[in-house]
Amino acid sequence: MTRAEPASASPTTRPDPQYAFVGGLYVAALLTPAVTLAAGTAVRDAATLYVGFLAVWAAITALAGWRISRTDGLAVRIGRHDASWLLAVLPFAAFVGAFAALAFVESVPGVVVPLAMITMIAGVLFGLPFVVMSQTRHVDAVTADATEFAAWEARWPRRWRRVAVGAMVLGLASALVAIVAQLGFGTPWADYVYLLALVWTPLASAATPRTFRVTDAGVVVERPLHRRLLPWEAFAGYSVSDDALVLVPAAWWRPKLRSDRDDVADLDAVVSALDRNLDRDPP
Repeated sequence: MTRAEPASASPTTRPDPQYAFVGGLYVAALLTPAVTLAAGTAVRDAATLYVGFLAVWAAITALAGWRISRTDGLAVRIGRHDASWLLAVLPFAAFVGAFAALAFVESVPGVVVPLAMITMIAGVLFGLPFVVMSQTRHVDAVTADATEFAAWEARWPRRWRRVAVGAMVLGLASALVAIVAQLGFGTPWADYVYLLALVWTPLASAATPRTFRVTDAGVVVERPLHRRLLPWEAFAGYSVSDDALVLVPAAWWRPKLRSDRDDVADLDAVVSALDRNLDRDPP
């Protein structure tokens, strides 16, 4: 096994307008509610606050988008880090902070919770695509001059697809039960059961093929609208069984990348490409 030298990305390209716009919306989602809350201490008229909220949102979006568009290589620098996903989680801090304020502060303006919800929902709504766009642009920059040795398109192995479908059905069924319990019987715990419906979101990709590309920079994993690069150092090796091709991560907390063996069109070519950089059947 001879590990290839990774390609290097030169973060000199300025972000494109679409990326800058989404980034501006994300920054506005985080800052506008806080600015509105501060203004609410001096302005009591609801209509004025509403108009001011929209004006501040537009202004922050424009200013932040302009600044992002002028920052060379921002998308590449953000997208290269796994921690970039924290940008999509950060808006939840406002929601947690609002409930902490209600619990420990005697006098809290009534607008705090609605503004915190706006921050959380809008922050996640714009934060997720911002992270996805960052990672995709990082992959494009790193692999622009990379050599591709093999590629395949595959779903999860059959057994794992069945587990995913079962979890999806359980999550959706629980959500339906919660709706009936809340609307029909006013059950207070039904609100928490809604969270089980979230399990189907990541598992919905189980039946959707992913594209894997073996390059000298690492393995590119492609989904619709999203690409991410896992460098060779991120893997401990790979294995091939009767039903699956598995890329084994070096970190214990990373999930294994499993592909249905029957979906891999040219398994010999893929194995030959992986042998360039990875050990087969690692301990």
